[in-house]
Amino acid sequence: LLRPTGEAPKPTDAERERGFVAFHRDWMKDVNVADRPLPTERVEELAGSAFAGEYEPVTVSLLPLRDLGKASVTVTDLRGPTATIPSTAIDDGHVQYRVTRVTGEGSVYTIAPRLIIPRASADVPEGVTRTLWLTVKTPANAAPGVYLGEVRLATEHGGSLIVPLRFTVHKGTLDAVDIPAGPFSHTIDLPWFEDEAGAWNHGMAMKSLKKLRESGGTTRSSAMI
Repeated sequence: LLRPTGEAPKPTDAERERGFVAFHRDWMKDVNVADRPLPTERVEELAGSAFAGEYEPVTVSLLPLRDLGKASVTVTDLRGPTATIPSTAIDDGHVQYRVTRVTGEGSVYTIAPRLIIPRASADVPEGVTRTLWLTVKTPANAAPGVYLGEVRLATEHGGSLIVPLRFTVHKGTLDAVDIPAGPFSHTIDLPWFEDEAGAWNHGMAMKSLKKLRESGGTTRSSAMI
């Protein structure tokens, strides 16, 4: 396993009472299963920015100080000077860890963050750092400006926390993708006989293609891996 980041934190009275330390790390950097916040990562405000029509992640991680049971995340509408990004345009999710191959021949494995599960709640036992992942689907007609809202974190066996969210919509829009962009594989097949699993496999492939297109994919490549 990777060495945990950060030192063992010294929780404040408020953190000790609610049972967790909330922190934020750039979403391009992994938060591993036992990671602890670096000195500058304790969360006071969450922020994100995007152009109209662009998707933007906003993440927050919980370091449990005891077994929290389930933790959940909700977000309010984001209100700007002249318009609102509704909470229905923001997807809730959490990051799931999976056993992951380290060496090509399969002799060494680790545990690593792999999937974003589209559910707003997740188990947070003691010893497992959990990242909650919001995706702001900025409306195509969103006016430029700063939008303000709140991210609300609640736990089954601990306390709760409200974190301000500041989201900036930039003026203008991104150019559409004008080159082929897509995956090596798009299917999510069941390993079963085609006459029994064929309809399921086809349905899942269509859902996969729809999701890829929604995120900007323009083509699919050979499903050989």
